Amino acid sequence: MFNENTLIYFDSEKNEFIKQKYFRGGKNQELIEKFKQKENDLDLEARNDYKEHKTQQKKDNPEKKIRTVLQSKDLKREGLIFLGGDQKIENFQDFEKKILKTARELMKAKGLEDKNILSISIHYDEKTPHCHIQYNEYSFQHKTTATEYNKVRKSDNLDSKEITKLNREKFGKFQDLVAENMQMARGAKDSKAIHKEKYEFYQN
Repeated sequence: MFNENTLIYFDSEKNEFIKQKYFRGGKNQELIEKFKQKENDLDLEARNDYKEHKTQQKKDNPEKKIRTVLQSKDLKREGLIFLGGDQKIENFQDFEKKILKTARELMKAKGLEDKNILSISIHYDEKTPHCHIQYNEYSFQHKTTATEYNKVRKSDNLDSKEITKLNREKFGKFQDLVAENMQMARGAKDSKAIHKEKYEFYQN
C-alpha cells in the first residue's frame, strides 16, 4: 500500500490525457474545484448540444411534439475497477496504462468519447488498489445518454423478461470488456449477489 495516488484526465485543449500524482487528506481543494468546474462545463456543453439538435428536429418536423430539454438531471456517472483476490501490482506504469485503455474502451462501447472522461482516480492508499472512473454519459455522437443508447427497448417480439435478460447480458459485456483489457478474471456471471451502493461497500 502506498500513500501516493494517480489522477488521469483528458485535456480537451491539448487533446491528450494528462497524468499527475496526488495525496489525499484535505490538501486537494484546488483539484476538487478544478474538476467540479470541468464537470459543470461538460454538463452545460452536453445540454446545449442536445437542445440544438432537438430544436433543429422540431424545425424539420413542426407537427411532431419534440422535447428540447434533456431530461436527465445528473449526467455524471462513476465506474470502479478493483484489483481483487491476492493479485499484486508488478508494474505500476503498466497497471495505469491498462486502466486508461480500459476506460477508453468502455467509453467507446457506450457510444462516448475520450472527452466524456472527467477523471480517472487510481487509489493506492487503501488495502485494495482500485480506481474511480468518473464520466459524463451524454453521447455527442448519438445525441442521447449512454443509458438510453444502450437500452434494449420494447418491441412486439420481446416480453419484459426477455428485455430484462438482454439488458443484463449487455451489462455483462461491459464487465467482460473490463476483464479483458485489465487481463483479470471477472466476477461470476449471472451471480445472485445483490448490488451494494458505494456507501454500503465502504461501511463493510
